[in-house]
Amino acid sequence: MATITTMLVMLSLVLGGSGATVYAAQDALPNDPLYGIKLMTEDARLTTETNTQARANLALDFANRRMDELMALALQGTVLPETVTQRQQTQIDLALRDAAGLDDATLTMELLRTQDLLKQQLRLIETTRLQTSSQATPALDRVREMLQTRLALTDLGLQDPQQFRTQMRQATRNQSQQHQPTGTPPQQQPTAAPQQQQQQQQQQQQQ
Repeated sequence: MATITTMLVMLSLVLGGSGATVYAAQDALPNDPLYGIKLMTEDARLTTETNTQARANLALDFANRRMDELMALALQGTVLPETVTQRQQTQIDLALRDAAGLDDATLTMELLRTQDLLKQQLRLIETTRLQTSSQATPALDRVREMLQTRLALTDLGLQDPQQFRTQMRQATRNQSQQHQPTGTPPQQQPTAAPQQQQQQQQQQQQQ
C-alpha cells in the first residue's frame, strides 16, 4: 500500500496537481474529465511492477475496472467507447501472457483466478443486457465474444500448460513485431486452440 501511495503522490507532482485529484480520479468513468489521470496511474503501476505474478494480478484488477466502467456506461444509455473495450482486452491478454511465465502450480492458480473473473464478467454482461438500451447491445456482444475467447484460453492452460505457453509466446512475438504503443491491443490477438473453440461453440449452442 505504501508503494501505491508513493506512486500516486509522485504522479500527482508530475501532473502538476494535488494528490487529492489523483485519488479522486480513481472513481472516474470514461466520460469524466479525470479519467485520463486514472489510466495514467494504472499504466505507471503496471510499468513499475517487476514481479510477474503481481503484474498479472494488477492487469486483471484493471480489466475488472474496465468492465465496471462499461456496465455503468451501458446502464446510463451511453455508447461504449471502443478505447475502453480495447484496453480491457489488452489488460486481460497481459495477465495471460504473464501467467504463462510462471511455474505450473502458480500458473494453475492464476488461470483459475482469471477463469473465475471472466465468468463473473460474462454473467454481468448478461444481466446488464436486460437492463440497458438496444444501442449498447452490439458493443456488449463484442465484449462477450472477447471474454469467451479468453475463457477458452484459460481452459487450454489448465488442460495443457505447455500448449498454452507456446500460444502465449507466439502472441508476445506478434505484439513485439507490430510495435504497438502501450495500452493498445495488437492486431492479432491470442485465440483458443481449435479443440477449445469447438467446445466453446458447443457450450454456446447448449445455452
